[in-house]
Amino acid sequence: MAEEDFQDLIQVSMEAPEPVQADGQENDLEVSCGGKTKLYLMGLPNSGNRVASILINPTGGVARVKFLTESLEDVQISGVSPQHAERWLRNSSRLLSAVKHSLRTVPSTSNVCQMRVTLGSFVFDQYRVPMDLRAGYSVDDFDGMLRHEMSSGHLVSGLNLSQQLLLDRISQASRLFALERGHSPASNIQHAVKVEFASKEKKSLHLEVDFKLSGRHYEQVKSRWVESPIVRPSAQNRPLLQAVMINPERADWELKIREKLILDADQISVSMREFQHQIRLRDSVVEESLSTNPKRRTIIPSGFAVRRLMEKAAMRFPIQGTDYILEVARYDVYDPKPKQARDALSAAQMDFKPPFSTWEAVILGESWDREMVNVGKWTYGRNVNIDAGLKKFFKQKQGETQRAAFERFIKIVTDVAGLWDQNGSHLPELMSAIEGTLIELD
Repeated sequence: MAEEDFQDLIQVSMEAPEPVQADGQENDLEVSCGGKTKLYLMGLPNSGNRVASILINPTGGVARVKFLTESLEDVQISGVSPQHAERWLRNSSRLLSAVKHSLRTVPSTSNVCQMRVTLGSFVFDQYRVPMDLRAGYSVDDFDGMLRHEMSSGHLVSGLNLSQQLLLDRISQASRLFALERGHSPASNIQHAVKVEFASKEKKSLHLEVDFKLSGRHYEQVKSRWVESPIVRPSAQNRPLLQAVMINPERADWELKIREKLILDADQISVSMREFQHQIRLRDSVVEESLSTNPKRRTIIPSGFAVRRLMEKAAMRFPIQGTDYILEVARYDVYDPKPKQARDALSAAQMDFKPPFSTWEAVILGESWDREMVNVGKWTYGRNVNIDAGLKKFFKQKQGETQRAAFERFIKIVTDVAGLWDQNGSHLPELMSAIEGTLIELD
C-alpha cells in the first residue's frame, strides 16, 4: 500500500494511441483521447555492461522476466559505449517529450495534480510470448513490447529495509545526499493519516491529514478532503502521465502525474469538519522510529463509520546540490474487523485487524506541489514554449540548458535507484523479477 493508495489510487488502462506532436517532431508516445500519456522505456545497465539476454520463465500462466548482463568490450575511453549513448539520448528525449505534453494538459483539468517518481519493480499485466521461450527476448523484441499500445502494468514498491540499514546506505552515498557532518541527516519522522469513510452515491470520501513535530508531540499542519468515484470509466483510470524506466541492474522507477479532486470546506458537513479537527496522534509516537513494530498511532473521535485507516511514517533525505528529496515511507493499513465494519459502529468502538505494512521510496522536488498549482499561469494551449515552466520543476545550474537540467534529474533518479540493485543484498527477488501473464499480442 503506497502513496498511490494513500492519495487516491489510479490504475492504468489500455487505449489506442493518437499521434502526438511534441517539440515539432513526431514521436511514439501513447496518448489517449483525453491527452493522457503512457511511456515505457528500458534503461541502461551499469557502465561497462550490456544486456546479453532477457529471459522469461512461464509457470502456471505467470511469467517472470530477468535481465542477464555481461561485460561490454568496446567501452570507449570516456567509459560510455555507443550503444549506451544512443539509448540514453533516445530515452531522455522521449521522456522529456512526455513530461512536456503532460504539463500542457494540466491547466485543462479541474482537479489538483501531483508529480512523483516512485522506485520499485514494474509488473506488466500481459507479455508477448517470445519466439523462443528458452532464448527469451532480444533487446529489440523487448523494446517492441514496451512500445506496444496494449502493454500496460503497474509499479510494485515494497522496499522493505530496516531503518539502520537504510541509514547505512544513505551514509555510504555521500555524493548523492546532503549529509550532516558526514552522517545521515537528523530528520524527524514525518507522519500522515488517511481515514476512509463508508461510500455514498457511488463516491468515496476520505480525509488526509499531515502532522509535524512540535515540541514533544505532533500537531496537524495540513488536511484535505478528497473525493473519488467508486467506479471510473476506463478512460479516467489512467493518470495524466505514466512514464516508466525498467532497469536491468537497479530498481525500476515510474514518473507519474495524477489528479486528485479536493473538496472545499463548504462541501463538507459540520460534523465531518469537527471530526477533522479532533483527529490526533498519541503522544508516545514521538519516541518511535520507522522500524518500530506497528501500533495504531491515530486517535479518532467516536460516532463515525470509518471504513479503513491508513498511517504513513516517512523520513526525507535531501539530494546533494538540488531541491530534490528521497522520501522513504512505511504504510500501515488498518481494516476494521468484519462485524464492526458491517454494523458501522463508531471509531472508538471499532476493533481493527492487525495492520498490513509496506514500504515505498519516492523522489520529489520541494516545490513540485506548489508549482503544479501554478502551471496554468505559465502555459496555455499546445503551442506555448513550455521550457519557461519546466525550469520550475527541474532547476538549472549556472550555464546549464533546460535539456541538460532534465537529463541531470534522470541521472540523479538512476543513481538513487542503484541503492536497490539486482546483484547486491537489496531485495534481489523483488528487483530482478517482473511478473505478468503470457499472451500473444500480435
